[in-house]
Amino acid sequence: MDRTWACIGELAWTTQIALALWMVDDCIANQSGGTGRAWVKYSAIAAVLGYVIAEATSYYNTATTNEWYAAAEVILDGLSWLVMAPAMITLFLKAPGHVCGSTGKFYLGAMSVLCLVYPLYNLLVDAPMYYARYRADQAHNKTYFPFVAGLEDAAHRRVVTHDLKDWGNDLFWMTLYFSAAAWSAILLMFAPLVPAPADKATEAMKGLC
Repeated sequence: MDRTWACIGELAWTTQIALALWMVDDCIANQSGGTGRAWVKYSAIAAVLGYVIAEATSYYNTATTNEWYAAAEVILDGLSWLVMAPAMITLFLKAPGHVCGSTGKFYLGAMSVLCLVYPLYNLLVDAPMYYARYRADQAHNKTYFPFVAGLEDAAHRRVVTHDLKDWGNDLFWMTLYFSAAAWSAILLMFAPLVPAPADKATEAMKGLC
């Protein structure tokens, strides 16, 4: 159940980000009387499709308890964002005004950084953590669940722990996941625009800067 809610949330979040990229591209193109760039649209679509594959990989990891697939999932997550980086950076440089001059420019600036930092974190920190767990399981000759049997086991098994050491290695990403990531999805309900109208989201960005 937790994995299913995560799947819905992560796919919705990535789709929000991709749609915002699509919209900002159209805004910038319309200013010069043109149309949005096809390659930008394709990168947005590729990001969502990449996340679909990552979610399927995560389901397999959850069912089988094989941590190799957890490492593969976070690498796929990172690649889904990395594929948007060229579009985010290009549009940020093309968007008029200063960083806090519009919600669209602010969005592009933030995502230009995150589309590079997030994949690096997944590749250099998260994936090695999961792979180390996989190596430890292999060393102890762990027997993995078959997929369907693993789903059945996950449907009723509950292991409750409040011990910090059980969460320590995952605490950083989980804290960001359930705070900043969730808040960003709420903020994206105010669609970023270039130039943005005088809406509440734009005024909030100006106040922060």
